[in-house]
Amino acid sequence: MFAELRSISMTLNTISIEHAQRLIGGVNKCLANTLNAHIIDVLWSREAEQGKINLEPITSYDKTSRNFAKPDFVRNEAVSNLWSYVFLNARPVWIENVKKLDTSAPAINLATPGGGDLIEPKFLHFQRETDSFMAIPLLYRGPVRGIYCLELSVSGRLNLDVLHLLERLAEPIKTILWKADIRRVSDEQIDRAVSDFTDSISNYSFQNSLKPHKVGFIARPFGPEFDSVEVCIKRVLADYDASAQHYNYIPGSGYVVDDLIRQMSASQFGVADITNLNSNVLLELGIMMKVFDKRLLILRRKDDKKELPFDLRPFQCYQYELIEGPEVRIWEPGSYQFEPLEPKLREFVSKII
Repeated sequence: MFAELRSISMTLNTISIEHAQRLIGGVNKCLANTLNAHIIDVLWSREAEQGKINLEPITSYDKTSRNFAKPDFVRNEAVSNLWSYVFLNARPVWIENVKKLDTSAPAINLATPGGGDLIEPKFLHFQRETDSFMAIPLLYRGPVRGIYCLELSVSGRLNLDVLHLLERLAEPIKTILWKADIRRVSDEQIDRAVSDFTDSISNYSFQNSLKPHKVGFIARPFGPEFDSVEVCIKRVLADYDASAQHYNYIPGSGYVVDDLIRQMSASQFGVADITNLNSNVLLELGIMMKVFDKRLLILRRKDDKKELPFDLRPFQCYQYELIEGPEVRIWEPGSYQFEPLEPKLREFVSKII
């Protein structure tokens, strides 16, 4: 048993408190059968209110009328019990003939070599069926973390060999309990974080997130003098939950034409700068116009004097100019003057479903 229990304590990185209870409960049942014990408690400390420590039963083997072990605060200044004594003094306790004990006077602790350790009367509180009591502290990485407690209804069966047996069992048990406690704390933190999150979103609405983001394709000449026009278009579109991008070559994506068509197909609208009647731009415009029937905004620099192809003449084509900023202004035939691009783009984007 010892080798298997130690192996479990060392090899498992984490363990639930339920599995720890099953392991320790099985060990204690064997121990109780061997010693004819009527109570075996394994307790572990938890922080309670006002910074005090609460000893909570992890497992309780109980054949008495007590039914179950109740949690107990660790106390020194007030009436307490032997659990508190073991926890506060980090020393084992062994007392025989409890039923005949004068609990108004200090009791001799048989677990101390030479019997020189006296236990104050305020700690001498026992279960009424108990006549023999033994407990050891569970120390892990320094401080006392818990208590291993054994009670018998008769005296004469406990001795130093039993004390050493408890200490030997305590080594893997306290490691298991430490890992279970770490997991419990982690689970509580996760549970608290999830609860806080679900509480915080109880009245949340996704309405603002459901505004459709509109994506467009920009067909433009690739000379540096056209960069400012694209930058201005993107800046204006961003204010209206829209974006647009010129063809972006992705290495390894296949034929350029196929990739170009995929990007145009995925867009909801197109903006074409046909200045100088660039052949690539006219090809892209033709695909968006005739293949995908995209909603289009067609721009052309005002100083471009090339004659438009006959099949583009029926379409509205806005002349534009760049001013310092840079800002794009387009010619508005109704007012006979250049006006900012923003109102025209806003109107254009608003009509896209």
